[in-house]
Amino acid sequence: TQLELHAPSLFDFTWTADYPDPDNFMSLFLSVSGNSQTTWKNLKYDEKVKLARRMKNLGGGSSLGRQKIYFDLQKQLLETEAVIVPLYYEPSLVLVKSRVKNFELTPMGYLYLGKVQVKP
Repeated sequence: TQLELHAPSLFDFTWTADYPDPDNFMSLFLSVSGNSQTTWKNLKYDEKVKLARRMKNLGGGSSLGRQKIYFDLQKQLLETEAVIVPLYYEPSLVLVKSRVKNFELTPMGYLYLGKVQVKP
């Protein structure tokens, strides 16, 4: 694509998570990522992403917990270096009749129909 040949200073791009984990977004901006459409590279960022990937607990018990690392990485992308500027979040809207009970939409927008009941 044109973005792969030369990324302009400002462009619109979307990404949808493949799995519910912060790494799904943070790994996009690794220096070696084929999905990154920016020309930004930062080896310290890369090291932190790789460190967080090796950690098991998202909450972590220490100040170097996985969640804190991903929070710091997000801050770097959005504030410190302003690599990306999210413009909007597209919500999932679902209309459900009142006779449909136990309908669930997962945080990733998938329908979970295992508990759905339709009342007469």
